[in-house]
Amino acid sequence: MVIDDHNNSVMAIGTDIFPYNSFYMPLFVFASGYFFKDKPLIDSIKGKIKKLFIPYIIWNIVFLFVASLIDRILDTHWVQPLTLSSTIMSLFDGSTCSINGPAWFAIMLFWVSIIYILVKKFVPSSIFADITTSIVIVCGAIFSLWMCIFHYDSIRSSDSAWLVRAIFYLAFYDMGHIFNKYIESRLLKLNTLTVCLICVLTNITLIYILKFNINFYSTSSMESFSNILLPFISSLTGIVFYYELARVISAKLGSIRIIDFIGRNTFTIMETHLLFVNLPAMFIYSKIQSGSSEYQDFPINTFVNSAWSRYQPTLRIGFWSGLIGSILIAFIIESVKKYYLTHKNQNHSTCPVTYK
Repeated sequence: MVIDDHNNSVMAIGTDIFPYNSFYMPLFVFASGYFFKDKPLIDSIKGKIKKLFIPYIIWNIVFLFVASLIDRILDTHWVQPLTLSSTIMSLFDGSTCSINGPAWFAIMLFWVSIIYILVKKFVPSSIFADITTSIVIVCGAIFSLWMCIFHYDSIRSSDSAWLVRAIFYLAFYDMGHIFNKYIESRLLKLNTLTVCLICVLTNITLIYILKFNINFYSTSSMESFSNILLPFISSLTGIVFYYELARVISAKLGSIRIIDFIGRNTFTIMETHLLFVNLPAMFIYSKIQSGSSEYQDFPINTFVNSAWSRYQPTLRIGFWSGLIGSILIAFIIESVKKYYLTHKNQNHSTCPVTYK
């Protein structure tokens, strides 16, 4: 019973006090900003194109083929009608098919990175300049939330949601950089338990006042916000809490191979997990098409039109199939890359040297 109570307490902290929808997407952007390096402009832009933009394009093409195949086999409608306008907007706003929905994060992070690189090239390197820039960026992010709360329809109709979203996330990218540059060394001097307790108490207070409304949803489309300041508070408490937790775990356990592997292949796992999450639902829908009457409550219309539909009986198995499937794909791709690089290096080392 003591063990069960302890596990329940841990789960309560992880899911109730710090709901993942209240901080986890800003956390990923924060981490990217944390590793920002000031390099020559052309080199920085080339690096982001190579690491984010080109993989985004490749995965979009791959999933256009995969989604088209699924549509043909299951008679779903996961591929959006392709027009010149929608193709161009996919370079800013997100994917061109439902199964590749998570790709919105990759293209958002690309544009946030590019904007931040340009900002840093026109701002002198000093504490005063960094503070001033951060204030301006945060004010811009607050304004973007204000626009989403009060003028969302006009934002969507003008196809400017991607820019509003980029301005919002630019603040977390900058926070990550500022944290690395100025704050982390000071935070390390504080007691870990005290810092975590402050984060927990802050969120408990917010939950008590707001009745669990500290979550915010759909930052892919920048909708459903209710407060211009709350997303920043709940994001920062979640980020700092899990930063401290990760620091303690890494200090005790050191490097963990599976964690390192996931860290290296986050992009691939993010891109592919939704496909594998849907495998159980695809199986059930195929049985329904074959005449089965076993699944009367299956949301057929929602599933046919979107890979983001959820069917309660398949949620747990869908989670595991999404996790295992995406990790397996990442392992295969990484293994192929290693094999190619190994043979390429071997071929170079065995090439005869010609002297003139």
